Amino acid sequence: MGDAMTTTKNALIPALINFHQAVEPIRKQSRAQYGQFADLRTVLATITPPLLEQGLVLTQTLEGQDLITTLRHVGGESIESRCPLIEASGKNALHMWGAAVTYQRRYAIQSLLCLAAEDDDGDSAGHKMKHANTASSDDFL
Repeated sequence: MGDAMTTTKNALIPALINFHQAVEPIRKQSRAQYGQFADLRTVLATITPPLLEQGLVLTQTLEGQDLITTLRHVGGESIESRCPLIEASGKNALHMWGAAVTYQRRYAIQSLLCLAAEDDDGDSAGHKMKHANTASSDDFL
């Protein structure tokens, strides 16, 4: 029984490494007042298939005023991140709250997985960035 538990406890990190080797860059495909960004749908669509291939799944829950993001491995091991929700105010409080939660969910996911959305600003600075079909390790560090 001790060996099985050790195997389970040591499964998350290799699965996370394999995820990083397989995940494609997160593309900034949505536009907002301050420029392009990767919306929650794009982030989830990019990361979910390679997570599932490695026996990993993300959950996000609200507890009190906290957003809890948890990366779980099929073997039972998990990594959790908590952050207090930033309250937004405005004319439509419910809409502002939903927007704030969605915004924070995106950043919590990217933070927990050590990912960043692809930055295309280099293209507009006068030098073209070359995009490979697969992501390099630099995309995730």
